[in-house]
Order: sequence, then C-alpha cells, then structure tokens
Amino acid sequence: MRFFLLPLLLVLGGCANLVEKVLEKPQIDYTRSYVKDPSLEGATAVFVFNVKNPNGVPLKLDELNYRIFLNDKPFAGAQSAKNLSVPAKSESTVEIPLPFRYSDVFDGVLGFLKSREVTYRVEGQAHFALFKIPFSRQGDIRLDGKTK
Repeated sequence: MRFFLLPLLLVLGGCANLVEKVLEKPQIDYTRSYVKDPSLEGATAVFVFNVKNPNGVPLKLDELNYRIFLNDKPFAGAQSAKNLSVPAKSESTVEIPLPFRYSDVFDGVLGFLKSREVTYRVEGQAHFALFKIPFSRQGDIRLDGKTK
C-alpha cells in the first residue's frame, strides 16, 4: 500500500501545479456590502463580489475559511461550506458572509481612534476539489485613509 501512496501524492501534486498553469485567475471586483441577521450581540456583514471566470471550465469552490485580525487580535472569521460556482466564460455574483460581535467592532474602532492606525491581517484557505489554496494579506490602515 505504501508503494502506491508516493506516486499518488506526486501525481496529485503535479495536477495542482498543472491546474495553476493552465487556468487563468478570475477577475474579482467588490460590488457592495450589507448587514443581515442583527441581534443584541452582533450581526453578519455580507460582502458582495462580481467574479468573472475567463476559463473554459466552471470554477467550483467547495469551502472557504477566513479570519481577520486587527492589531494581531482576532476580529472576525467564518467558514463558508456553501458550494460556490462560476460557470465557464461568464460571471457570477458571490456573497461572502462575515459574522461579527458589536463588542469586537467597538474595541477595534476605539483602538483605531487612539492610535490613528490599525494593522490588519486576513488569512484563510480556499478548498477546491483536488487542492487547497492558502491566502494571506496584511497591511496598515491609517486614519488619513491611506493604506500601506
């Protein structure tokens, strides 16, 4: 059994590299956001994106995990198990929910006003049928509206 495991892993790893070289990256544009499910403790912010798929095959995302940190403190995060699909050579609207607690928002805004700058980090993983793609982005947002 172990004899077959190594070749299988090499083939699957090669498939992921091949897929990355053959498929074009989709174009993703932020459209709008809205709030839903308000309660006494929090709500869910929903970010709406327009995704254009330039490829001849559909893009199917099985799961998306993500977390947001402000000044290295956890701010919000979620796991979207809803299958997302963008048909071949077309575009689709994708909604990404982000549950949050009012206390976390208040703490983040208060810290932002005190320091006039906040460091953010977004990290997560996109799960596709044959592979996972980790992502991470970080930077600073200043009260004057500039980002680094």
